Amino acid sequence: MKDYNKIAYCGLFCGACRIYLASTVDRMKELSVETGIPVDLLKCEGCRSSVNCIYCGNCAMKKCCNSKGIFSCAECDEFPCSVLKAFENDRHPHHKSVIDSLMALKEKGKELWLEQQNKRWICNKCETFYSWYDTKCKNCSEPVNGYDKC
Repeated sequence: MKDYNKIAYCGLFCGACRIYLASTVDRMKELSVETGIPVDLLKCEGCRSSVNCIYCGNCAMKKCCNSKGIFSCAECDEFPCSVLKAFENDRHPHHKSVIDSLMALKEKGKELWLEQQNKRWICNKCETFYSWYDTKCKNCSEPVNGYDKC
């Protein structure tokens, strides 16, 4: 079974989130010191898990999808709604392509979309996962796959 916790309701790939990655490799103390946010508020096991960080725990899109019984915003009759459009156009660069990502998720299906994201966000040289904002692998310094496409 695939890890659907890495597929956010909004179309983000949680597997490329700095907080998610820190949670999976036990770097939460380091991230906590860097951000000034307590570890218990940072811990995240992906969007669909019951353990979400301070930024994602109260997500309007997650609540909306759950209330409608749908997997993602792409399945909603109102897609793309004003909430999703505002999210895509906020100050966070990694939010900029969520609508396109959701369309790809709907077109390709969960399995293929997740497989492609897992390949996109892993170092080809050492197989270390990296985040939306990394330009090179933190383990081996290899340039990030498709960095120029971000």
